Amino acid sequence: MDIFSQDALLRNVPVGLAVLKFDSEGYKPIYVSDVVTRRFGMTAQQLADMLNNNIAGFVHPDNADIVKLMFYKAGITGGYFGEIVRLRLKEGTYTWTDLRIRTMNGTAGEKAVYVGFVNMEQQIAKETRMEHFYERLLNAMDANAEGGVVVFGTKNNREPFLSYVSAGIPRMFCGTEEEIFSRFGNNVYEAIHPADRDNVVRIIEENLRAIGKFDFTCRVLNIHNEYILVHVTGAVEALESQRNIYAACTKVSEDRERQHLLQHVLDMFVRQQYQSICLLDGETKTIEVLSYGKNGEKIFPERIADYTQTLHNVVAKYGVEQDKKEILENLALPNILKKLATQNEMEYYTRMAAYGQILYKKVWISWLDKTKKHIAFAIADYTESHVKELSQQQTLLEALKASEQANIAKSIFLSRMSHDIRTPLNAIIGFTEIALAEEKLTGKMQDYLQKIDTSSHFLLALINDVLDMSRIESGKYILHEETFAMQDLINNVSTIITDQAATKGQHYTCDLSPEVLKNYKGDVLKLQQVLVNVLGNAVKFTKSGGHIKLIVKEKASYNNFRIVTFLVQDDGIGMSKEFLPHAFDSFRREAGEENKSTGTGLGLAICKNIVSLMHGNITVQSEKGKGSEFSIEVQLELPEQEETIDKPKICISDMYVQNYNFGGKHILLAEDQPLNQEIAKHLLEKVGLIVDVADNGKIACDKFAASAENYYSAVILDIRMPVMDGLEAARTIREMQRSDVKDMPLIAMSADAFEEDISKSLSNGINAHLIKPINTARLYATLAEFIPL
Repeated sequence: MDIFSQDALLRNVPVGLAVLKFDSEGYKPIYVSDVVTRRFGMTAQQLADMLNNNIAGFVHPDNADIVKLMFYKAGITGGYFGEIVRLRLKEGTYTWTDLRIRTMNGTAGEKAVYVGFVNMEQQIAKETRMEHFYERLLNAMDANAEGGVVVFGTKNNREPFLSYVSAGIPRMFCGTEEEIFSRFGNNVYEAIHPADRDNVVRIIEENLRAIGKFDFTCRVLNIHNEYILVHVTGAVEALESQRNIYAACTKVSEDRERQHLLQHVLDMFVRQQYQSICLLDGETKTIEVLSYGKNGEKIFPERIADYTQTLHNVVAKYGVEQDKKEILENLALPNILKKLATQNEMEYYTRMAAYGQILYKKVWISWLDKTKKHIAFAIADYTESHVKELSQQQTLLEALKASEQANIAKSIFLSRMSHDIRTPLNAIIGFTEIALAEEKLTGKMQDYLQKIDTSSHFLLALINDVLDMSRIESGKYILHEETFAMQDLINNVSTIITDQAATKGQHYTCDLSPEVLKNYKGDVLKLQQVLVNVLGNAVKFTKSGGHIKLIVKEKASYNNFRIVTFLVQDDGIGMSKEFLPHAFDSFRREAGEENKSTGTGLGLAICKNIVSLMHGNITVQSEKGKGSEFSIEVQLELPEQEETIDKPKICISDMYVQNYNFGGKHILLAEDQPLNQEIAKHLLEKVGLIVDVADNGKIACDKFAASAENYYSAVILDIRMPVMDGLEAARTIREMQRSDVKDMPLIAMSADAFEEDISKSLSNGINAHLIKPINTARLYATLAEFIPL
């Protein structure tokens, strides 16, 4: 016999194993190990039959539902499940078993369910014995007392509920244990006198947060509805992630010896946290060890000893060399008394050398009796938690570094992809616009070009939306707050929406309520982006002859802030109640015959994030076929009285070309791409400008330097160019010794579209940053800001 064979291993391993197949007909037998057969008396076929029909004969009634659910999920959804339950042995008794189930999916769609059976009987019995031991110990200590130990569990580590009372507690409250649990078990604070309740709740909640100790006296209701005065002292302890409250309760009228005895019961729990607990006498200048923790080395003598000499001996034996002087200074008795004169307790953290390693220690010192100068002196070891914390910090630092590197790589990738996509897109949009302006176009060619123009602008919108969402998710979407006039914002938005609505034969109106102030402070361009997006959707999803309305009103005010509400109403196609919860999700658009318009599915998600950054909220009410109402609430600040409003911002959305004519003024264009040169030159010449072209920043600087002063009315610079980029060219021009360079308009026209790109341009002496693909209307409007018509 091969004792190392797989069969021998499965027969002798103490963990039972079963393998089942699951398909549409249920569970089918594959294999059970000898352990399962010996303990539970079942073959693989019997196990499969039991799972398919009735598990009642195999599982204890208290656990039948959870086991049934585990096997149901294992077969239907797959996954990993585990639970400690009671299973029936072949002789008829039940045994505690750790039941583990894992589903494996095959390449052909079949499912194999692996079931592990681990015997937990000894562990459960050990835990039960320990519980009984502590219960007997506690009951023995207060067998004849009116008082004892109470243990509270907590819900969500905050709300206490009664979980254990020792024998003296029922006598103190004049009832049985069952009566106490029935009346006060789930509402502990109800038993406390109303006048004392708030203080008790505050003390308990503070110590639950800090995992601290407490000591207070309060009036508590007994079973006869009489209040008794009870002294409560205890501590909050944390076991893994669960916080429990341990409290010793005595009637105040009891003698102090009984209270001292009950305090020792509490010390059984508290002492586990300390290496040594000592009594330091400030008058006799001696130290006495009261108890040692279960894992603590005896660094202090057990008899009463001189404190200063003992401290020097301990530091000499255990102190880390570079810490010795500091320890002796901080723990010198005069220094301790000086600190305790202004505070009730102090903590000191240090290191010690023992067992060939560095150990981390916490010294806790507190008054016991100020008049007699009795001081509690305790030492706790936190080496394990310190090492764990350092490990966690290192893990977090490594994760943070990896995250930062990933974010940097992501930002570089998005920046380059944005630039590289916008550059050819500029040519597509630009030449399409030029072609559409031709007079001799057939109807079919004009239709083709219009479709190209629509598709290219859709692609541009998608790029912009994806970049916006990326910036928002990475926390790099920044608000730029400034004072603005509300009427200017509404005029800008209405200009855009009025034209869009008129094109579709719709009726657009705007109602600005009287309580709305003239000026506010906030990011006006981002707010405009939100309004144009929501109103644009209203136009898109409203049929010809429909109505769209914008209502602006002030909802509330506090301190120096105002809550302004923008309501967007339409009588368009509306949204179904099923889709409404997903209206602001990314890439979500409601499908339907009546909704055939194109879109990225990111607009409303971006709007919601922008509004959230403005400490506001956006909601929607809608009904299929009856229209929608969006409510946009944002927090805006009131400007200072002396703040002035800059000239109106250029609209970030589609603008409309006016009849500009710059009357033969000269302009210098630095652009390295021939196609972009051709488009920009055509657009500039179309409004009466004479254009000189430079293939890079160096040539542009040379041409500018060779020209007469004030010869050029403006310089347009691409940012990414060979030889010399646009930023360096801007700095070079600004530094020239000429009288016209200080006020010369320098305009960036680049495919770099991020906010930091714009900031970089402005910080290098550039007056305005235009983003490719070129928006003709914005180009002309920007030039008109700097060049007199």
